[in-house]
Amino acid sequence: MFAEGELDVEEPVAIGTLRLSSRRRNGTATVIVVGELDIATADQLLAYVQKVLDLAPRQLILDMTGVSFIAAAGLGVLAVLAGSAAGYGAEFLLGEVSPAVARLLKVAGMAERYPSAAVSI
Repeated sequence: MFAEGELDVEEPVAIGTLRLSSRRRNGTATVIVVGELDIATADQLLAYVQKVLDLAPRQLILDMTGVSFIAAAGLGVLAVLAGSAAGYGAEFLLGEVSPAVARLLKVAGMAERYPSAAVSI
């Protein structure tokens, strides 16, 4: 057992869930993604980002530092989101990504496909 105050743990996101939030500043909308991005949660992210794009940001940044797992469906979502953002006249950028996301992007040969805004966040 740990003594009180010895272990600092964030509240975990339940398996198979996705938690989404966003912030806007100076024409840039940043969507923060936490949890698992797979076939079960892909539509949730698409619907959420659609609402963010309806607010007409000039830039859409996807912060994926909290993504603990990403499947092939998650890569498909990135492609759809990039296309949706372009349709709205918004630039699509990846912000920070988790090791799981970085690994899958690299393995799939897609690491260079999405511009990064990591230094902007």
